[in-house]
Amino acid sequence: MEIRMSLDRINFRIEDVHVDDFQRFSDSLDIVEKMGFLNVRRDFGKGHSEYRYNFHVGQGDGAVYVAYRHNSENAKLVKERFHVKVEYNPSKHDRNDFKQFWLCMSDFQMFRKSIKSVDIAFDVAVPISNVVAISTTGKAMNKYQSTMYFGQRSSNGFLRIYDKAKEEGKKDEVKTRIEFTLAFPPETTFQLLQSVSSYDVFEQYIVLVVQYDKLDAELACVLYAINAGFRSLKDFTRRKQEKIKNALLETERINFQAVFDEQKTRLFQDIKSAICLQL
Repeated sequence: MEIRMSLDRINFRIEDVHVDDFQRFSDSLDIVEKMGFLNVRRDFGKGHSEYRYNFHVGQGDGAVYVAYRHNSENAKLVKERFHVKVEYNPSKHDRNDFKQFWLCMSDFQMFRKSIKSVDIAFDVAVPISNVVAISTTGKAMNKYQSTMYFGQRSSNGFLRIYDKAKEEGKKDEVKTRIEFTLAFPPETTFQLLQSVSSYDVFEQYIVLVVQYDKLDAELACVLYAINAGFRSLKDFTRRKQEKIKNALLETERINFQAVFDEQKTRLFQDIKSAICLQL
């Protein structure tokens, strides 16, 4: 079974940016906006868990979110130096359309950068109805229409499974996307990220490609109930859970770590390009 891995979203930090440096960036962005090159929406957060300055650059799936000066930080203690948060989806972002924005961002090119989280997508050419996901850590599945969710959005181990072909409006194509969020400790640089050989989030789930008609009738009914959201694995007795897990060993399980190992060179190149602050 062919599986394609890609970078779907990245959330990174530009560290130790002085308020004067960020003001120069903001002023440059103002000029670019007034010239009609970009659309920028500004919000000012007041809550303790919010950023004071929030810029939404562009519109739609290719937009970029930039935030500065988290309200939980004390300006005197950090000597008026704060991180800049940058978040966007490189796969849907055309840098040529945002050329003036990245020219403004190039002032931060020499600043230290760290990676907060990435969303990694795995595309498989099978119907979503044949994809069954079971959490090995007891996370409950939430389902909206055919989309499955596990965990808390943006947190490490968040999993989303959905019909990618339907999202793209491709009626004659079959494609299911399995999307993991990998969150990292503070100060995780690109070099440190490259040195990590395996990720525990891939072991937090058993994701199967199921042919129901080829399974034992009882197991097929159990998996169908789990996939439809009627039941979760924890609804069964411990003995029954072990029986189900043993039976699953005979089905086709997706080995995400193996796919990652095969395709990580291209993924790391995409991450490196995504955090580059030059055109």
